Amino acid sequence: GTGGQEAEGPEEEQRPARGEFDDSDPSEDEEDEEDAEAEKQAPVQQPAKPKRWRKEVSPAILRGLDILVYELISRVAQPGEGILIFLPGIGEITELHETLLPLEDTDREAHMTWDPSVPRPDCRFKVFVLHSLIPKDEQEGAVFDAPPPDTAHVIL
Repeated sequence: GTGGQEAEGPEEEQRPARGEFDDSDPSEDEEDEEDAEAEKQAPVQQPAKPKRWRKEVSPAILRGLDILVYELISRVAQPGEGILIFLPGIGEITELHETLLPLEDTDREAHMTWDPSVPRPDCRFKVFVLHSLIPKDEQEGAVFDAPPPDTAHVIL
């Protein structure tokens, strides 16, 4: 602190002495300053970066993640309540929606390519998809209403 006294004037940025806590390369500082100056002069809109991590992860791991979410929902779902799942984009929403459709339809559940390790809960399910690319009329309806006492809502 200030030892009980008010600080005078604006505070300056405290930077560690080279070698003390700063292991950056001096040339990086110059590049950072050049980058900052360039940003001030001409802001350029960068295209969105592709989701490279999805390409780097094996399909088996991604499928395992979907199965994990399916089983987690099966375990925590309570009739008359809802589960809200946030996902980064429409692709992930679509994939998880397809994975969760057997929760709505027991006939589909009988034809799944994997066997759930969690027994099916004693309730019905309704899966909803919300996204700006989906027409409003497809998103409206029961998603904003409380679920019936025998149904759990899952909102993606």
